[in-house]
Amino acid sequence: IAHKLEMFNSFANLINRTRRSDLGPFCVRKSFTVEIPFTEAQQKLHDELVSFCETAFRLGNEAAPIGFMMTTVRRQLASCVFGLLPFIEDWLMKKIVALEENDTAYEEAEIKKLGDIMMQKAECITQLARQLNSDDPKFDKLLEILKQKQNLENNKVMVFSSFRHTLAYLSGKGNAAGLRCKLVQGDTPDEERLH
Repeated sequence: IAHKLEMFNSFANLINRTRRSDLGPFCVRKSFTVEIPFTEAQQKLHDELVSFCETAFRLGNEAAPIGFMMTTVRRQLASCVFGLLPFIEDWLMKKIVALEENDTAYEEAEIKKLGDIMMQKAECITQLARQLNSDDPKFDKLLEILKQKQNLENNKVMVFSSFRHTLAYLSGKGNAAGLRCKLVQGDTPDEERLH
């Protein structure tokens, strides 16, 4: 469904066609999707974090389009739970601070109580994140695909992500697994991209 919705984007055909015509025979793009379910612990962390953010957004502005605001949060979590771990604690604290600063709809005592409840939830989520074991079925499947690709004549692979935390995680994990990985982001200087 998500793929079909993305195709409604008025630029979808233009961008793909332009990119392919610019590349010519240099690069054949073969995209496919492999669905890997969360482990039980990852699913619990996902659900708790989504619930926390939905509550924080609602408390910040009840009229806000919560579904739309949650899109990025859900995409980040689906992209890479492990890559997001270093940012979870900071992210949660920002939501609590924003709640405490929003005193228009609540009395001071209510804000303190809500803040305490949200702080407890944030601590619970942080603990769940810290307790995740290193079992990562998504990376294991990616590694399997990359190793299969290494047996082909054209064995170079580019992995794209919208999120820096995912790229940093995959690069580190890939190098640790014996792959030769180079992390390229928007701020990577041109001379470094050539190597």
